[in-house]
Amino acid sequence: MSLHIQENTYNKVDNQDGIVNTSEEIFPRLIVKQLSPPILSLLSEHSHVFSKNKYDVGKIRIEPTRINLTSDLPVSQRAYKTSATEEVEINKQVKNLLAADLASGYWHIPLHEKDEEKLAFVTSEGLYEFQVLPFGFRNAPAIFNRTIRRILNKHKCSTFACHYFDDIVIFSNSLEEHYAHLEQIFKICEEENNKLKFSKCVFAKDKINFLGYEIKEGCITPDNHNIESIKKLQPPKNVKQLQGFLGSVNVYNKFIDSYAKIREPLNQFLKKDKQWHWTAECQEAFELLKNKLVTKPVLQLYGPKLPLHVFCDASQVAIGAVFKQPDSSGNLHPVSYHSRTLRSNEKNYCITELECLASVDALDKFYYYLHGKKFIIHTDHAALVWLKNVKKLRGRLFRWSLKLSMFDYEVKYLKGTANVEGDMLSRHPTAQYIQHSVHLLELEEIKTHQNLDNLDNSKYKKINDVLVLKKIYLK
Repeated sequence: MSLHIQENTYNKVDNQDGIVNTSEEIFPRLIVKQLSPPILSLLSEHSHVFSKNKYDVGKIRIEPTRINLTSDLPVSQRAYKTSATEEVEINKQVKNLLAADLASGYWHIPLHEKDEEKLAFVTSEGLYEFQVLPFGFRNAPAIFNRTIRRILNKHKCSTFACHYFDDIVIFSNSLEEHYAHLEQIFKICEEENNKLKFSKCVFAKDKINFLGYEIKEGCITPDNHNIESIKKLQPPKNVKQLQGFLGSVNVYNKFIDSYAKIREPLNQFLKKDKQWHWTAECQEAFELLKNKLVTKPVLQLYGPKLPLHVFCDASQVAIGAVFKQPDSSGNLHPVSYHSRTLRSNEKNYCITELECLASVDALDKFYYYLHGKKFIIHTDHAALVWLKNVKKLRGRLFRWSLKLSMFDYEVKYLKGTANVEGDMLSRHPTAQYIQHSVHLLELEEIKTHQNLDNLDNSKYKKINDVLVLKKIYLK
């Protein structure tokens, strides 16, 4: 790797700060009894693929040299990385999984000799220069991630392997196929001089913990370790503790129906200058969020060839949606939940705009599943039909219309009483969910009622030649 910097730049050493060395053994005693003979044979044949260092440098704190870039600032790079959702969806469709970790990931990328001086650092024993890509370098994550992706693509491994930075996952449909995939990956590591960390590798598993999820064939659940940690949490005593709790729970919000509504009482403390006052309502919301996760919610496997259904709804408090697909019995089962509270400006929207917002927000959230496929949107409001047919749109309605035009969808009207799940995501059911009718009166009937009511007040105006819809308000 080369670093291109102007010739008139220079290095400047500020002060000397020693390395803090926290080295420790990285290889405890390895138990290999549970590995099958074919895997043991592969490990023996490709043993040099694994890092043999008995000690790790550990975490170090250094004072890097500064480079005077005059007016030219370094370009910050952001390489594409596969999303956590995409990784999980790929891996939960298979039976045999391998999770591998590259040892000292960034150090696999050497620096060009003439550029080593540009990444020098100071210790109490003198000035040192990195010969490999260091951790902490601004563009190191993008460079490393791009390099690993290129290696996998170069060897055409995308059909059975994917990565998330230095974590590589192999997915296979049978043990025989898994052994072949393992051997191919080992050969690639040999050719590219990549070393794996044996203590972080697992082989031929029907389930693995990956990116905070427990993944196994056909389903995905929250990681047991994380759930146990959340289960032991005590009610927060201040805003900082509340933020920590909400951050932990928010990772698994797609497993929780009515998530936005449940946490609404807790959101008030996140506002600036809000006085801390933990009420019974807050405690109820806290316990309910914990219980929702402790019960180990299970989402159905996403099937690329199965029909796609999105149920969405809105209220004056929140918007919500649930993405469903039919199970083996033909019944619709949740694949993912989504809900969020309304922003301050969104609370001024009319109900038609809120229903449109709920649909647009749902398509954004479930983009990975829906884009390029035909699906059905179930809603208890005709907002989308109206938005699709109305002309001369402006502002946000025009932007929403453009966004919706990217998708191939059909809108199906669902009675409010039938859209229970979508409704619960945006609000709790109340006694207001009652059926009522709207009566359309004939013109002569309206005139008769006007005469009988004797409405002579100037604020009333007699109806001449238009039909009027009589409104019935719920009290």
